[in-house]
Parts: sequence; structure tokens; C-alpha cells
Amino acid sequence: MRASLPALLALAAGCGNDVSTSDPRRPLVIEAAAGRGGAAGGSSTDNPAAGAGGSEGGASGAPGGSLLADALGRACDDDHACPSGLSCLTDTSNALAGGSPPGGVCTLDCKEASLECDAIGGRCLTFANRSFCLQRCSFGGHPKCHGRDDFACEPTYRQVEVACDVDGDCGASAVCRSGACYLVYPLCLPRCRGPADCPAPAACDPVSGECVAEAPSGKPLGAMCDLSSSEDECRGVCLPGSGNSGERCHEFCTLGASDACGAGADCVLTLDSAPGSASGDVGACAKRCSCDAACDFGLECVSLEGSGAGYCAVSSTERPVLECPISGFGGAPGGS
Repeated sequence: MRASLPALLALAAGCGNDVSTSDPRRPLVIEAAAGRGGAAGGSSTDNPAAGAGGSEGGASGAPGGSLLADALGRACDDDHACPSGLSCLTDTSNALAGGSPPGGVCTLDCKEASLECDAIGGRCLTFANRSFCLQRCSFGGHPKCHGRDDFACEPTYRQVEVACDVDGDCGASAVCRSGACYLVYPLCLPRCRGPADCPAPAACDPVSGECVAEAPSGKPLGAMCDLSSSEDECRGVCLPGSGNSGERCHEFCTLGASDACGAGADCVLTLDSAPGSASGDVGACAKRCSCDAACDFGLECVSLEGSGAGYCAVSSTERPVLECPISGFGGAPGGS
């Protein structure tokens, strides 16, 4: 059982190849057929919730399409690891918005080929000045992203011309962010777990999931932060909490992946824009604890259902707090 976390910040998105300026670390959805009617282009494959139908790859009517669909999103070291028609975006390519995909990925440059991308079970995304085809996926208990620990099924967004106050105003497969509706498209995106997933001297960015030139700095996981600050104060990203929990630093991960959050933390939080999350979906990290003394920043050790352990979070009536016995007060998990 996992706890819920407010969703990733939505992106402003337009039609065609428009580039989002709201957060360059997150990709922008490019429609497979820009300019067609309907909120999301109106194509038969544009149901965001459908992902890739809960399966690996996608359907294709083009010769060799099945081979390309099976290979889209796989790890690779060079072009020889991908079938003809796809190329390898390596872990040193520096071709994404801020860095490179961990482990490399078989993909298609789709700036002028979004229909071809759609035909092999992908969706074309813009990263800075380039566009690449990424595999579609579905949230929940489905095979996804080739079982990779260094990728995750994550929500990407496309804004539609519908005003809203709450998610319910936007209909299925959409969320309300800052008064506007965004369709949610689940896609397999980079999600490095730490330095081991990135070739030296590159570092892992806990927000974009990419291997980047410089290790991010700032306040650690769980620290209080200020969303009104001109620059993000966190090593990860500052997000608002629910209720009176305040704004705190968060870092993202792949649910079910080994060592997803590094030493002393676990991938136990889910995102509200990734409903029914399961292994392989994007989640968020929380510091591991056995009792309150292990938690900083005014957080308490909240019981993780189904285990004797807990994670550091703002306490709630939904889960019991693991208080330290008097004799163990001041001790962290594993300490004497």
C-alpha cells in the first residue's frame, strides 16, 4: 500500500511542434496528426488512458512495424542494438532537455514523423530542440517499459481549451491544473536511480530522471521549501502538500525498482495523475524510518501498511505514527 502525492506540475502545450516554456525538464506532447478536430486531435489512438493497451509495444500497419514496436524503448549502447528504422539515443547523447537517457533507448527522431511514431506504439515528444518517439504505456498492473528499472511509466500532459476548478470538470483521463484542463498521456520516460545508472562523470537528476552533466544541489528530500521562490530551492522539486502539510522537496522514482531512491529511502508514494499505480509506474521517494527519531523537518514516521517499517511524512489520521520507545529515543533505524 502506498500513499498519495500531488501530481507533477502540468505543462503548457500547444499544437504541432510548439515547445513548452513552463518547465524545460519535462517533455511536451506532439499530436500524431496536428490540426485535426477535437481536444486531443481526434485520432483513434488518442485516448490517453489507453496507453499501449496494457501491453508492450503497439500495433502497426506498416511493413516491419511489429519489429519496431517490439524494440521501441529498449535499452541500447549503439545503433546496432536497435532494428533498422530506429536509432539508439545513448546515455552520453545529451540529446534530451537536460541530459541523456540512462541505459540508452531505441527511438525514432519524429519531428517530421509523428504518424510513424504513433504507428509503432509511441508518442512523439519534444525535448528542447529535438523530438523523439517514446513508448506508450498504461498505469496499473500491466507489463510496461520492457521491465526497465531505469525508466518509468509517467504522465505527460497536453493542455486543452477547457477551464476548470477541480479534476472532475475535465472528464476522464484529464486533470485540472492552475484553472486549465490537461489530458494525461502515460509514456515510458527516463528515470535514473542514482549515479550507478549514469556514466561518470554524469549525475542523476531526480526530477527529469535523465543523466546530467552536474549533480543537482539544494534542499534534501522532505525539507520545507517555498514555491514562490524565484528558483527551486530543492535538489529535487518543490511541490505543495495536501491539507496543512506545506510545501516540501520531492524526488521521483520507479515503483518496484531496486534501489529506486538510493540509501535510506524507498519509492512508496504515488502520484494522483497516475491512478492505480503499480510496479513500473512513476512514484516519489520518502525517507525510511522505524520510529519518529529517524525523521527530520518536522515529519513523523508513518506506518507502511504490510510491514513493520515506515516512512517519514506529515502525520494523518489514516495511518498510525511509529513512536520511538523511551529507551530508543534518538536512535535512527539500525542505530544502537
